[in-house]
Amino acid sequence: MKRDINYLKEKFETNDTPEQADFQDWMDSYWHKDEKIPMDNLNIDVSTKADRTAENLSAENIASWKAKLNEPSQITIETSSNIHTNELINGMKMHGKNMVVKNGNANIELQCLQSSEQDFMCTITKAGTGSITIKNGSGVSIKSVDYTNVLNGGVGSTAKLQRIGNDYYLRIFNT
Repeated sequence: MKRDINYLKEKFETNDTPEQADFQDWMDSYWHKDEKIPMDNLNIDVSTKADRTAENLSAENIASWKAKLNEPSQITIETSSNIHTNELINGMKMHGKNMVVKNGNANIELQCLQSSEQDFMCTITKAGTGSITIKNGSGVSIKSVDYTNVLNGGVGSTAKLQRIGNDYYLRIFNT
């Protein structure tokens, strides 16, 4: 039986001897971790809430969450080393971002990985004088729309990278 919390507290005060029924009432007043919480009396529609994997979110939902969380659409990486599509930049993934790569005069590679998101997409803006070569990792291929996979123009040269299946489509705009 569900009992008022104050009633139960009185039964368990110092020098009191609670009876078995009091102990059972106390235990029955709380949800056990193995019990499902009934949804019948909820006054909200939970069908529109995100599930724990967020797989039920639409593109609009995701954009709203990113805006609420102040997640930037552009991230900058300063590197003279090779990078890959699962690289975390300031704790954020490249997927869905405009990425500025400050590689100075270092020639670096960006490797496209099979383990990246199935709908991986990012744009890359070169902010260094060194080249950026986009390479495929194991199990994926690069489809270069402009017959090159090297971002080797001046500062401001850009690339768009989009994954469809196991193919990464690459469009390079060298300045």
